Amino acid sequence: MARLPAMTMPSSLPPRRRPGLATAAGLAGLLYGLAVTATGVLGAVRLALWTAGAPEGENRALFGVVGVAISVLITVMGIAVTRGGAGILRGSAHSASLVKALLVVPVGLCAVALSNSLFDTGTPREEWWARTAGFGGVLLVSLAVILLCGARPTRQWLGTYTPPPSRAERAAAAARPRGPRPVAFALSFLVGGLLLGGFVIVQNLGGEKEVLVFGGGIVQPNDRCREIGGQGRVGDCSDIATTETRHVATDTAGVVTGSFIVAFAAGVCLLLLSGGRSRTTPGPS
Repeated sequence: MARLPAMTMPSSLPPRRRPGLATAAGLAGLLYGLAVTATGVLGAVRLALWTAGAPEGENRALFGVVGVAISVLITVMGIAVTRGGAGILRGSAHSASLVKALLVVPVGLCAVALSNSLFDTGTPREEWWARTAGFGGVLLVSLAVILLCGARPTRQWLGTYTPPPSRAERAAAAARPRGPRPVAFALSFLVGGLLLGGFVIVQNLGGEKEVLVFGGGIVQPNDRCREIGGQGRVGDCSDIATTETRHVATDTAGVVTGSFIVAFAAGVCLLLLSGGRSRTTPGPS
């Protein structure tokens, strides 16, 4: 009796084809993370050299240590974004969420810095353009990476895409009873935002204020002041400058920042009070 030839079955399913947007998201996250990592490492090295090269009589230790610590945090963030970009290329489920969560930080910082730069009228034109273009470029690149990570093809590739609910499912969800709303937390968040935003606004309003004056100009307590002639003192302006009462113009950027804090706190409070956890009740048996 003739033997039938054995049938061979494929050992595994053919690999999925990665969408173009998912590839773009992974590469964008990878390059973004490498750039941030390099910036943090170079910043830490430069600050360490700057601190070590302080002239005699000038103490740079505090600013150097704080700057190096910030650079280390930037480096860690860059490494995490790099791993997230590589994870998108591999198809790791939560890599895109990691990248988007991390990029919220530079988006917020660049938005505040850009608003401050837009209302700055005392900086030379060339320096102003360079600073505004830098913050605006980082903001646009960060938003582009976030959009790529949240695109539908990227989420489908990672297996995190959820189809929108049908009309019947939305009606059923709206009919379910809602859980208790976090009223205390929402009101506490609102009060904290109002206090912080109000403090920032009041501090940046114009009027007659006591300020530190050195060499005829207004200085900040942490600025470095150096006397020319006389005793030749060098140190923090809080120790050398004199206190005078002068009329200070309103800092528009500071008022805008404080208003943004208040609006953000109010928006979060409204979201918390308007929602609530859905809970499923057992139907009749």
